[in-house]
This record gives sequence, structure tokens and C-alpha cells, in this order.
Amino acid sequence: MQTIAHSGLIAPSSRSHESFPFWRPTDLDEALTAIANAPLAPVIFAGGTDLCAQFNEGLTPAAMVSLDRVVELKTIRIEADRLVIGSMVTHAQGSTDELVRRHLPGFAKAWGMAANARVRFWATVGGNLMARRVRYELSLMLAALGATLRFARSDGTRFEITTEELWTADLDQRSLLLDIVVPCGEGARFDYERSLRPTLTIALASGSDAGAMAAIATEWLRPLVLRVRPELGPVRAAEDAFEAMPPSFSDPATSHWYLREVGQTLLRRMLEARDGR
Repeated sequence: MQTIAHSGLIAPSSRSHESFPFWRPTDLDEALTAIANAPLAPVIFAGGTDLCAQFNEGLTPAAMVSLDRVVELKTIRIEADRLVIGSMVTHAQGSTDELVRRHLPGFAKAWGMAANARVRFWATVGGNLMARRVRYELSLMLAALGATLRFARSDGTRFEITTEELWTADLDQRSLLLDIVVPCGEGARFDYERSLRPTLTIALASGSDAGAMAAIATEWLRPLVLRVRPELGPVRAAEDAFEAMPPSFSDPATSHWYLREVGQTLLRRMLEARDGR
């Protein structure tokens, strides 16, 4: 039964797994202590929506730590010109939050498009990122926004990485994602184009200066960040940005040529919409 379930032929049940220790801390210090003291690296339980997929893929936890009672990870606040979003903020909470809507309304709108209504009320931004699945949309949005991820360990160590580095970073399984820091200074703007998803999705972000960054991704390809120079005009700016797209950016369903041509068209339209054309 266990072999069949872990092969993905049937959905595993509670009887498919050996028992394991489960912690449900009530504050951040307790959570970090539980993660550090688990006999083996624990699975960190956030909203649980991706965990279901992991069980179907054969996950066998040695220990588990649930973060659902850690209030410190569920807040959104402003620090200087940055939004600080707790890792346990759900899609529904984040997309409707007053601060997010005030400082980055385009991001709030795009965030509210992720998944479906049922998932949005449970899935968290931290779980979305730490699953490291390219088809999940928050990593694409946050890459364009130039967000950073802040982690902690029980020994007091704190460190941060960029959203892009998340895909290659050798993260200690006993490190906990605390929050996501998103620049949102005066003039910050975010636009999102997902009409061709999953073939190609584009996020476009800019600050108060003339520079901008676009992030592109497909169902199989992790986000690629491209510099955009709006001062060149929509057509030339789109062409210039996609000149930096490497030939290796193609997937089993779509060629590099198609992704470049369609990407340029979508980005040009996004820039034209910004200009009111």
C-alpha cells in the first residue's frame, strides 16, 4: 500500500505514513526552537495547499512544524519605502490589504488572481515561494518588484536573499522565511499580463525613475528578469529588453523564437497602456 501510494498511483492517506512528531508553536521564538530541536529536518506547514501535492508525490515527513498560530508572521507593514509582508499572509489577505492596495494597487490586483478562491483563503505567500514550483505566480511578481526574502534561525542568525536567488540558494532546512520586503517608493507601479498563461506570463514593475524591470516565466521555466528602458519608446524598449533573453529560454511546449516574439508584443502593449496609447 505504501509503495503504491508513494508512486503517485493513489492518494496517500494517514495509514500510508509512519507516525511523526508534530509541533504547533504559538510565537516566533517557539517556532524557531521547534525547527531547531526536531530530531530530523522538519517539514514546515504553512497553508497546507502545496503540502497535499507533496504527499501525493511521495513526501514522508520525519517531523512537522505548523506555523498557523504564529501571529508575527501574518502581518503587513511599511518600513521606510518598503512593504514588509509576513510569510504566513494568505493570498486573500495580501490582495485585499489596505497598505498593499495603497502603495502597489497593481500588485494587489495581480495577487488576487493567483489560484482560485478556495486556495487563496488558505495558501500563503511563504508557502507559495518555498514550494519552489515555477508554475506558482508569486515568485514571478516579486522578482519583477525586486523583492528580498528575510530568513531566521534559532541561533539568532538572520540573512536575506533575492527572489531570483531562491531558485539556486542552498537553504538550510532549519531556516525559517520570516517576511518578504517589497520596494514601494513614490511612483512605484506594477502591471501583470497573464492572458497567455501558462505559455507565457509577464510582470512589469517600475519606480519613480525611468528604469523598469520585467519578469517572464512559463509553466516550466522559472522567472527571468529583464531590464526595460521605457525612454526608448514601447516598441524599441520591448525589443531591447528581449535581446537579453538567452537562447536557452524555451520549454517542451514552446520555442525560444515564439516566446521572444510573443513576449515583445505583450511587453509593448503593457508599455503602451502605461503611456495611455
